[in-house]
Amino acid sequence: MNTNAEQKTYHITAIESSKGGVGKTTSTAMIAQILAISGQRVLIVDMDFQRNCTDMMAKNIEQVPEVSMRDLVLKDLTLEEVEKTIIPSKLENLDIVPTCEDIESLHYDLYDEVNHNENANAIMCFRNNLLQIAGTKYDHIVIDCSPAITTLSSALGIACDTILCPIEADNFGYQSVVKIVNMAAEIETYYELHEKKKAYVFMTKVKSRTNRAKDMFAGYAEMLNDMFLPTPIRMSEVLAKSSTDFVPLMLSPNKRNECVNDYMDLLKAIDYLDGRQFIKVRKFQNGTNSKKKTNKKSTKKGANKT
Repeated sequence: MNTNAEQKTYHITAIESSKGGVGKTTSTAMIAQILAISGQRVLIVDMDFQRNCTDMMAKNIEQVPEVSMRDLVLKDLTLEEVEKTIIPSKLENLDIVPTCEDIESLHYDLYDEVNHNENANAIMCFRNNLLQIAGTKYDHIVIDCSPAITTLSSALGIACDTILCPIEADNFGYQSVVKIVNMAAEIETYYELHEKKKAYVFMTKVKSRTNRAKDMFAGYAEMLNDMFLPTPIRMSEVLAKSSTDFVPLMLSPNKRNECVNDYMDLLKAIDYLDGRQFIKVRKFQNGTNSKKKTNKKSTKKGANKT
């Protein structure tokens, strides 16, 4: 007899950190792009009030969905209503739930609904709505979370099965990890969730040749054990430019950048990419060069015939 874990065909992943500026939105965008290019169906949920993920990934940033993200969080929706919160992205296999204009007040509204209106089930709405499309319409749902730890954070924690926490090479990152892990443990206990949430930590913006980075890496590996992923994301000017220009890196001429390889290794480490999918992304990276090589060979053959 199969268990629920064996039957599960999807992942709902929250990219979460209580510290800003650690590459949370950048990681969300890169992870979603790579998974989509690997052939998996991916949905980004942009819960960050800065809406950078929406601005970078949405095919039309002016498009307003028929049903707001606010409703996705606060109400029990039908499948048709959930689908109306979604808009297309610039990439195949990738869609996005854009952030709503008044997202900054959303966590207050959720708090009021749960505590003042005594509607304890309201905090489960987001999870229940996502579960309608997880596995059937999407293989991965990736949530770009706000750095603030609020009632909304609890709703995101309830909805996800995996938490990825990016940190930089400093001691402040550890405090963020402790907050996120404690929150996940409290959620599991308080709401009596049957599944054990997975939590992973990875380092971003790493200057790999510096002693400081090496020391911090070793220290985190010792403190966090299996939670710490030995897949650092290296500092990359190309990646920073992609985020600044709101251009998906995998659609740019620089998609062979080393930071893409770092994110691919990270996804393989947590079993989000199998060998076949890994190779598919690698071929996509090399696509432009492969065409050039083919054209050169064709030219040489033509010259020889002449």
